[in-house]
Amino acid sequence: MTESPLLSSLRRAVQGAPEDVPLRLHLAGLLVDAGLTEEAVGHLGTVLSGAPGSAEALELMRRALTGTTLTGTTTQSAADSAPAPVPA
Repeated sequence: MTESPLLSSLRRAVQGAPEDVPLRLHLAGLLVDAGLTEEAVGHLGTVLSGAPGSAEALELMRRALTGTTLTGTTTQSAADSAPAPVPA
């Protein structure tokens, strides 16, 4: 699979302006939607370390950790990593 030019550009932009929170949040949201949740969580952790109350960062983190995309569907990687149900 080829790398999205948009994601590549945004990664470079974040490297050039690491303190730009809106830019980092935009990248993280696109990463979550692309199923690249591990990378997204790293960016969101950076944002939340400086702004622990950021509602947007917290929502994106929830989506990343639950594997939920903006459309409400579950990403394949999250479904694969979910623990198996325990019988009652």
